[in-house]
Amino acid sequence: MEPRKLITIINGVETTIATEAGERWELPASLSLAGLYATQLDKNGSVNAIIINDGPVVPPVEPPVVSDLPYLPGGAAIMGVAWANLTLGKHDSDVIYGFRAPVSGNVVSYTFNLQNSKKTGYSAGNGGEYVVQLVKDDGTGARRPSFDPADVVAEGTIKHTNGDIYSEKSIDERLFNIKTGRVEKGEMYYLWFKNSLSTEAERRANWSSVNTANNAGKYVNPIQPGFDDADLFTLTYFRGRGNFIEKHERTPIFSIRMKNSGVRFGQGHFTQRTVSGNHRIQGNVAARQIYTHATEGKEYSYLMLNLIHVNSPGNLDVEITEIDGNKSATVSVPANQIKTERGWWTSVRLGAPFLFRKGKQYLITLSTRGSNGGYYSISDVQKGYRQFFESDNPELMNVRYGENYAQLRNSSGAWLDGWDVSGRVRKDSDLPLYFDNKPR
Repeated sequence: MEPRKLITIINGVETTIATEAGERWELPASLSLAGLYATQLDKNGSVNAIIINDGPVVPPVEPPVVSDLPYLPGGAAIMGVAWANLTLGKHDSDVIYGFRAPVSGNVVSYTFNLQNSKKTGYSAGNGGEYVVQLVKDDGTGARRPSFDPADVVAEGTIKHTNGDIYSEKSIDERLFNIKTGRVEKGEMYYLWFKNSLSTEAERRANWSSVNTANNAGKYVNPIQPGFDDADLFTLTYFRGRGNFIEKHERTPIFSIRMKNSGVRFGQGHFTQRTVSGNHRIQGNVAARQIYTHATEGKEYSYLMLNLIHVNSPGNLDVEITEIDGNKSATVSVPANQIKTERGWWTSVRLGAPFLFRKGKQYLITLSTRGSNGGYYSISDVQKGYRQFFESDNPELMNVRYGENYAQLRNSSGAWLDGWDVSGRVRKDSDLPLYFDNKPR
């Protein structure tokens, strides 16, 4: 029997809009119709709506993009004091990112941070050719990738000639151009970077590096509050010795995109820099985060901050204000409760639990009145275009990051519309803070 077809009238012409395939209606990739939702179509992972009566043809609507960054309901719970490179071949080693998939679906591409010979110690020779595989867990419970070729979910290649393809500190996106497959929510997977040159001597002479977020010396479980340590970590695999070294203080920087859905997961294009985006909180200079509470209303008792104090400043004043509302809270934190070494979180207990309401926008302001010659130092979480994700669609920036971003008040007392990064005001930075109901 010939498959049933869904027919509608467009401009007086009877047109086949969809063909039934099993329990699904297959819709041409170029069509999506607005009107009555008769059913949902699953075509290569995409979801569209169709109508069963007359209606205009309209372009497909992009689904919401899931943020790469590990935003907890109460903020941006992520940190990294600098980049740290892991070499692909210098020590005859591979680099592997272990992660637990938060969604199910077919994967199509990956994003990562790779550097070339412009930075000493990051590359040598011709860089080489690399195989990047998405691999299943080996099932032993040790959180290690499988060596079975049948467990390779997706695979792609990258040719990296120093100074030829990649600019320094670039993030590039490449298709899994050999094989693509499906990941399942809740399962462990591994993004495995391999130097594919034939001999050990070639690999040691022609190598590159991938960048991770460095939190060396700051190991507290979990090192990133947005992830359990068992769900996000870095492995180095030494081929000659056949052993793995697990590094929790080196947080992977990567993103994986799902086929035709726009959904990304990972923690993508970010770092927290202690140079270009670092500012003092002192005198008129203050910092604040614009934060929209997107989930159901919830009370929080603690604010977690990632900043340091220098030379015993006055108290750090924290103010939480609901924009277009009358809710506010203030707390004054003595300097000796703030860390003096970068990379640690400070738990600030609020005077009373603060209720965040769904859909409401808040300002979280950090300032100090008395300096005593000292100051607070805070570095932004840089993401998006600041981290060279230039291949992304600019129109998706607000979708991916929403309306949350950091602002700096300058020495004249004027608030900038963003965060000053090396003299340029940007809206793709956040303050490293989040809310919780238990201390860190």
